[in-house]
Amino acid sequence: MVRFCILQLNNKRKILKTSLVIFLFYFIFTPPLLSKEKLEYEDVKKLGFFEMPTNIPEGMKKKFNSSCKEISCMSKKAGKELHHRFVIKKNSSNIFPGKMIQAMAWYEIMYLSKLKNNELFINRYLENYPNEYKNKIIDEIKIQSVLSMFEGRKNMRNALGISNEDKPDIAMNKFWMMGKFLNQGKPKNREVDESLLERKDLLEEYKMQVKKLKLKLEKKKAEDDENIKNTP
Repeated sequence: MVRFCILQLNNKRKILKTSLVIFLFYFIFTPPLLSKEKLEYEDVKKLGFFEMPTNIPEGMKKKFNSSCKEISCMSKKAGKELHHRFVIKKNSSNIFPGKMIQAMAWYEIMYLSKLKNNELFINRYLENYPNEYKNKIIDEIKIQSVLSMFEGRKNMRNALGISNEDKPDIAMNKFWMMGKFLNQGKPKNREVDESLLERKDLLEEYKMQVKKLKLKLEKKKAEDDENIKNTP
């Protein structure tokens, strides 16, 4: 028997810490840079539409007082939570990596608020696209700001394997549960039989050989197809 230390959780924490700090700090505290490229209709459509979240994680609900039921109020609280986590408590990210992930749930609230505040500009742009109209420049500036937050949200979701198609409620609950798990998790020493380790090595070798064989077959098929194509 050998003692095998499971360090996967620690590795995940390091990866998540690095990616989340970059994503969150840049997209939350850096003003959006306006793109010089022309806005595309599909890019604006993908911003979605505002829908009040109805299934917020219990841990987040406790942060709101009884009168904070509108998205504007919730967004102010979300901004304070993000500032607290990434400015005031930025040096504690190694100790509480889960709280960083939970901050992504707060970012979902901020995005929804941004979306609602800019509904007028988004709808007017879509209604008039691709024609020129009086307030088009103003609308484009407002929409670029929303797009910046949208890309930030997209990157955060992708970093943790959450679909961009998921509704905000679903994404928030996933972020919250992941954060809760990381805050509770600790590396544990487990005893693993040597034979299991040997089997693991054999399995990895087998997978590698299968991969090589598959590549060879694909290459041969491509060569055969090319030969048939060139045959008069």
